Amino acid sequence: MGQIEERLEAVAKLIQSDRDAAALRLHVEKIIDSPAFSSSRRSGQFLQYIVEKALSQEIDALKERTIGIEVFHRPPDYDTGEDAVVRVTASDVRRRLVQHYSKEGRASEFKISLPPGGYAPEISRDSPIQQPVVQEHLVLVSPEPGAHPPERFPINKGSAPRASKVPWPLVAAIAILVMLLLGAWAILFEKSRSGRPADSQLWSLLFSSGRPLYVVLSDPDLNEIQILTGQSVSVSDYANGKLGCETLAPPLQKVCSSTLRGDKVAAVDASALGKIASVASLFGSAIEPHPAREIRLSDLKTDRNMLFLGSRRANPWTDLFRDKLDFYVAHDDITGLQVVHNTHPKPGEAEFYTPTAGPQGTGENYTVISFVPGLNGVGFAMLLTGATHEGTDAAVAVVTDQDRLKKIIGDCQRKSESAPFQILLKLKMMVGSPLTTEVIACHVL
Repeated sequence: MGQIEERLEAVAKLIQSDRDAAALRLHVEKIIDSPAFSSSRRSGQFLQYIVEKALSQEIDALKERTIGIEVFHRPPDYDTGEDAVVRVTASDVRRRLVQHYSKEGRASEFKISLPPGGYAPEISRDSPIQQPVVQEHLVLVSPEPGAHPPERFPINKGSAPRASKVPWPLVAAIAILVMLLLGAWAILFEKSRSGRPADSQLWSLLFSSGRPLYVVLSDPDLNEIQILTGQSVSVSDYANGKLGCETLAPPLQKVCSSTLRGDKVAAVDASALGKIASVASLFGSAIEPHPAREIRLSDLKTDRNMLFLGSRRANPWTDLFRDKLDFYVAHDDITGLQVVHNTHPKPGEAEFYTPTAGPQGTGENYTVISFVPGLNGVGFAMLLTGATHEGTDAAVAVVTDQDRLKKIIGDCQRKSESAPFQILLKLKMMVGSPLTTEVIACHVL
């Protein structure tokens, strides 16, 4: 079963009635009217189209050429290689969906995403749960402000139980559940009061300056540009704004310079920011995210502690650390994949690690976690670099999981807590999701 078929099958399982479909369509209308989408009629039309085609299970309608013809009124024989309107709009929709769900759509019942590599949406539903009632007008537990509305359990009005027939076993079960939740809350509260989780030396160093952690986000638009031009952008060209747009045909030059502006946030980065911010809160600190294209070299040569997301393909600034690293990820123009280079192989290690799974693929993938001194020799920098965006996401999951991080760092056998190191992880992927994560190399630098 292909990627599109799997997503449409998931939608069919989720939307099983006309009422479900109507609720989803209403949700899409709210998204289109939201601040994230209101400034782009084209992106709103694109989103509405792909959701409708997913509902009607029209696989062929979710292909680039068909979307170009039906949504953007391109002629049937138009050149998708020269006209990137579908790819560009899809990228814009991804960014706007992340923006919507990070703000006013945070408590939405439905969640819609558009993973890279295709045009079939992924749709999930967080069904609200309501506490049972003993009378039609009585609610036992009131939701907190901003929480999901409770799910409505069906009530037979003709045989509604009287107050004297309260289902005491159910009430007792609810009471026990409330006690367990309060206990969990108390544990988390005490943990937050302690200021930091146990065994978190790595994060202690990153948050040691007393200033917010400087996070450099990847530039998904840069990846789109390199796909269009067929050329890789070096860190020096990136720093000077030379992205290769001038090499494109006139129609695409405008797309490259005006639409692919580098102001978008990759979905994987948005998720990463939430996880890293949660860790920062345990240290009484915060994070300061910056899109890669808005910063300059002078911003990076400071005494601030920093974290970089993504490989040099979407975050060229990571290339500034190349001479400090044993492992680095680079684009292979022949295979079109990101390959991990091992500049100092130890016995049993390979010189190159080539993934067999591309974005949203099945097979082996790789990601690298690097902890090194800052560019000017002061402070620390963490680089989370995946061969695909799923690899970067896996690296984030590892470093924000205190138990896994403790074990990995312990196995690395560093002589001091601040010693620089790199960890190479192998991932077994199933349609873009990691099934297993294995440490296959650790180098103390």
